[in-house]
Amino acid sequence: MTTYSVKQVAKTLGIGTSTINRWIRLNYLKAIREGSRTYSINKEDLKNFLANPPSYRGRGCRAKGLVALIDRDVLKAL
Repeated sequence: MTTYSVKQVAKTLGIGTSTINRWIRLNYLKAIREGSRTYSINKEDLKNFLANPPSYRGRGCRAKGLVALIDRDVLKAL
């Protein structure tokens, strides 16, 4: 099972680690807690998230827009 750190995912997607951590905190992106503030993200969970972004309402919910901007080649490369 391939896993990625928050930093690796953020770098691959070209977004900040705080965005990835927010998605994890809001349960948009599944992650495994490795330490008190460390997470690992399963490859399949990341691919599923990018292929099927969650639907949501309200302020501070910009994940869908950001995911739409991510180059689909990144998804294929995972």
